[in-house]
Amino acid sequence: MSEHFEETLGGESDGALVHWMARPAPRISTAALSSMIAGAFLVGAGIGLALAALSGRLTPEPERRSPVARWLH
Repeated sequence: MSEHFEETLGGESDGALVHWMARPAPRISTAALSSMIAGAFLVGAGIGLALAALSGRLTPEPERRSPVARWLH
């Protein structure tokens, strides 16, 4: 069984073992990314307020409280 150690390449070597590809340019601007993050925060805050209002923790009249709030105070 013979072992083959030599490799022949079709061209001259430039000395680099690996040729890395350049990183692609970002496809989204900084302003768009910032506005998406701010929008996601506002949607989350709105959902939190809506859930608090639906659960009875937020009421239009301050003297009317939910049973859980009466139990806690």
